[in-house]
Amino acid sequence: MISKSPLLPYLVFLLIPFYTLTAKGQDKADTLSSLKIEKLEKAISKKEDLQQVKQDLEVVKQQAADLKDDVMFCRSLRDLMAIKDLRAEDSLYFRNSAFVDTLIAM
Repeated sequence: MISKSPLLPYLVFLLIPFYTLTAKGQDKADTLSSLKIEKLEKAISKKEDLQQVKQDLEVVKQQAADLKDDVMFCRSLRDLMAIKDLRAEDSLYFRNSAFVDTLIAM
């Protein structure tokens, strides 16, 4: 049988802060990366500085791959695809407008 030490409750109370501090530190790191990608997604939705956002997302994608963070990796891929779609949409608009201009000129 294990004898119960009178110091055991004190030891438990001394160790609890260490467990909460490590959990808090891990939560803080996740929050920072989420805040960064949310800022980038907001820039995508506003169509602001897409080239810089694309470069930042490439960095986030590489970090996510290195850390084996599948959710952040997929999120960055989705955002990169959204940027590619926005650029294709803009170039298709100009192509179509040039085609319509040639039809009007006839």
